[in-house]
Amino acid sequence: MSTGLRPLIVTTEDGVGGAKALSKQAGVDERLDVIEIEQFIATNVYEWSVFERDARPTAVQDIIERYNRIVTAVESDPSLRIEFEG
Repeated sequence: MSTGLRPLIVTTEDGVGGAKALSKQAGVDERLDVIEIEQFIATNVYEWSVFERDARPTAVQDIIERYNRIVTAVESDPSLRIEFEG
C-alpha cells in the first residue's frame, strides 16, 4: 500500500551518481528521488521567498537558522553549524 510519500536523498554532486546506482542495484530506484544539495537549497530559497527577489536573503537566513536548530538538537559536533551574517 502506497502512502503517497517518496524518500528523497540529498547529496553532493559527486554523490548523485553513486546514490542512483546503489538505489538501482537495490531495486528501489523507481521509489525514491536523488538530488544535488545545491538544487535542493535553491529550490527551498525560491519557495520560502515566494519567488520574490527581495525576500530571498530572509529566506536564506530562515533556512540556516532552522538547520542550526536541528544540528544543535541532534548532533554532537557543533562545527556542523553554519555561521551566517545577513
